[in-house]
Amino acid sequence: VDKAGAPGKYRLVQNCSYKNDEGVSVNSQINSDDFPTRWGTAAQVAKIISTAPLGAQAASLDIDSAFRNIPILPAHKKFLVIQRELGEFFIDHVCPFGIASGPGIQGEPMDAVVDIIEAHDIKPNKKWVDDLINFRFPLGVDPASGAYIYAYGLTDIFRVTAPLGVPWHPKKITDYSHEVVYLGFLWNLETRTVSLPDTKREKYTSKLVKILDGMPERRVSQKDLMSINGTLSHITFVYPHGLSYLTNLCTFIASYPNPSQMSFIPSSFMNNTPSQISAPASASVRLETKKTSSAKHKVAVSSSLPRQLKPRKPRKPKPCNSIDSSSLRPLVLANERLALWTTPYATKFRSDLASGLSHNATSKLFSVMLSSLDSSTRKNYGAGLLRFTQFCDCLKVAENDRMPASDALLAAFVAEWSGSVARTTVDTWLAGLGFWHSLNGAPWNGGKMLKATCTAVAKTQPTKKPKRPPVMLEHMHALRAGLDLTDSFDAAVLGELVIPSTNTFNPSKHVSKAAAIGYHALPNRKEYASFHIPWTKTTKQAGADIVATENDDATSAITALRHHQNTNHAVPSSAPLFAFETADQQGWAPMTKPWFLDRCNEVWNDAGLELLTGHCFRIGGATELLLRGTHPDIVATQGGWKSRAFLEYWRKIESILPLFISQSFDKSRLQLVQTSMDAFKKKYH
Repeated sequence: VDKAGAPGKYRLVQNCSYKNDEGVSVNSQINSDDFPTRWGTAAQVAKIISTAPLGAQAASLDIDSAFRNIPILPAHKKFLVIQRELGEFFIDHVCPFGIASGPGIQGEPMDAVVDIIEAHDIKPNKKWVDDLINFRFPLGVDPASGAYIYAYGLTDIFRVTAPLGVPWHPKKITDYSHEVVYLGFLWNLETRTVSLPDTKREKYTSKLVKILDGMPERRVSQKDLMSINGTLSHITFVYPHGLSYLTNLCTFIASYPNPSQMSFIPSSFMNNTPSQISAPASASVRLETKKTSSAKHKVAVSSSLPRQLKPRKPRKPKPCNSIDSSSLRPLVLANERLALWTTPYATKFRSDLASGLSHNATSKLFSVMLSSLDSSTRKNYGAGLLRFTQFCDCLKVAENDRMPASDALLAAFVAEWSGSVARTTVDTWLAGLGFWHSLNGAPWNGGKMLKATCTAVAKTQPTKKPKRPPVMLEHMHALRAGLDLTDSFDAAVLGELVIPSTNTFNPSKHVSKAAAIGYHALPNRKEYASFHIPWTKTTKQAGADIVATENDDATSAITALRHHQNTNHAVPSSAPLFAFETADQQGWAPMTKPWFLDRCNEVWNDAGLELLTGHCFRIGGATELLLRGTHPDIVATQGGWKSRAFLEYWRKIESILPLFISQSFDKSRLQLVQTSMDAFKKKYH
């Protein structure tokens, strides 16, 4: 047959399913299950992209003449003899197209290649027989150039595979980019979309039109219909609604009494199906990483154009605003603006710095300075940088005047928000601007005008939001009763140590399943558990020890922790502590804050309770301990507070104490807490 896309070239196709006079074929004697291989499906690729960080790239590689590089076992060559003319025979010495074991035979060497390059930390990878897609994620950003830094490239793959003699096809190698073709789909990691390439769409359309146009006038074989069904089933990955249009087609295919029979297409089928199934070739859908009620987390498909692989969508500008591109301010995440947003002053400063220091020294300087801020702090500072830029844009402030910003410009910026935001918000924005100036060697000119304006903002700040309500024992009892503890996801919900999102786990900051959890007994036979977490906001890298004590209640933390460990015992030690088992290929997923809170609020809503935020757990836990007569020093230690910090926190929760006065605690208990906290104040004030 003609080789696709290569005029004048041909490929030998052997019909190994052809049956002899006894009804036996080569393929009928082969069980393809005896030749297993791994399949990197489109759904698996979508899951990687949906959780990949900004700046992720992918490369694709293909084996040259994959099947024709796999030799046939000598004893099996007799089954693959080809007769061209009478008395003229040819022996096939390599794996031919059309043999049932072919994909497994070729896929197994590629499985080994993947395992080897992943052993060199070149990962993640997915493969389909001899096609390979490799992903790489940025290690960080080069502060000097603003470019992403990666750990490896194609040369590293070639370095590892060259001694193995892997015959990569030189014309089928695509270097790392935000866009790559794999499995016949065009994946864009930057926009997080997947679509059908134009070449594929035209090819499939031509194939469908050719077959469909001839259907009304002639009989068609089951083979033709199965070919259409295969093509359209492939397309449904980017157009899942198309699955509903294939029902009639599948039903009609199944009605054939035998594969060789030819049948006319019923008019009902022609009226309801062809126009539908031939239309959506260029459509696509959104993918989101979701959890299901059975705790089997997966990439879920929902209708949309174009197909978004992650629910990270830029906000639409307000009607009075617009978004214009700027070479000085690229479209990046908020926590990257400090490093990547610049000014003419900053550009000159970095250029001058580079002339006196080496590239490595300059990069390390900026990296170390940026590492002094936590990611959440960089995000908050980035928000202030955006507000300042918007303010300057509205006033048409020249780029040269934005850094270093004058005292008057800074004061005017703050005054713009008078009566709209709290003083603490203004302080955070100014701290971010100050750090941005320091990072770029610019003097900070905030003086008397700025100080006076900030004082005025404090007096005009809007009414504070209502205090957050606490999570009380009533909520915990409802949660315990509403969760399905036979479900791996719900078992993990009983723990509060979560990570922000599925791709933000950092072993240097988040506790992993490898953490040593010790269970101990007190003299009164009460049990407690303890383990170390590597980082907290106040202690930084020193971390802290978490202690959970048995409390003779159905919501005992000890019981919940043991149950989670037993239910999710198959999760690897490198995973987050409260990861849970899933049914997909990875076998587990990390418990994230959004999933945790969504499940809690789902249970509370069913129980008729109000919906709460994550911080409400901290408020409720501290207050519950105080009302139980726990000494404030112990509560402060348990919550990881310094003495003065706990006093500040007490001021926040003091007014919500009446919410706890119920059947469990009377007014005398409230007075006891007030007395103990008064003594605590005198001790540490």
